[in-house]
Amino acid sequence: MTKILVIDNQYTHFALIHKHLSNSGYEVFPLDNDGAIDFKRFLDLIRVYLNDRYGGLEPNSRRQAAYGKVLGIVQDTVKPDLIILDLVLVGNHDGKKGTFLAKAFRNDGISVPIIFLSRSEKYQQGTISEYDDVAEPKEWVHKGYSGLPILEETFFKREVTDKFEKLWARSRFIEIAHKVKYLFELDELRNLEEEQLKTDIYSVLSAILNDKDISVAKFNVIEIIYAKSDRNIEDWRALSEAS
Repeated sequence: MTKILVIDNQYTHFALIHKHLSNSGYEVFPLDNDGAIDFKRFLDLIRVYLNDRYGGLEPNSRRQAAYGKVLGIVQDTVKPDLIILDLVLVGNHDGKKGTFLAKAFRNDGISVPIIFLSRSEKYQQGTISEYDDVAEPKEWVHKGYSGLPILEETFFKREVTDKFEKLWARSRFIEIAHKVKYLFELDELRNLEEEQLKTDIYSVLSAILNDKDISVAKFNVIEIIYAKSDRNIEDWRALSEAS
């Protein structure tokens, strides 16, 4: 069963999201009860990590210890296929935001798609730069200031659940992009089976040429492919469109 990790500051919102996702057949974490990964205990660990009032982020600090527990839960116990993450998780001005947590996840190898589900507008001052710093795949969904419209079931399905497949496809494109980039840099492509090589390169090019959200792949991979190839850009475009 597909696993979704939900990290939200308000229990009422978490409970509604949990209900919608469970009704759609997803396995949702934390558990909406007193299970091993219940909502309150998990969120408390995250709040300690994000809150500057608990000191710095030096090794062996209280905040790093809390993050270590969070990371262990995410990587070893939950192993989510997708994360839904609130922006504001600490109720004071001394706290870091959900984007800070997302960047920590990315730095520790958690590459699954992240949907930021927030009352905040993505383009408000300060938020957009923090969001841009989080590596793909990701998406931003605005709850609305009351927090209620986005949590209505039909609206939630259209704005959140229906985006899952696109995000998982984007995740696959990025995975292939990194693979092809690495192989080109090592000059190892000659060792791959020809048909597999074609499939991977065409997938990368299709993502780069047709999906403007694939910022990770745009500059790194395509420049290397062009530099190593005797084909021109129009040849590659035709090949990607044909694939």
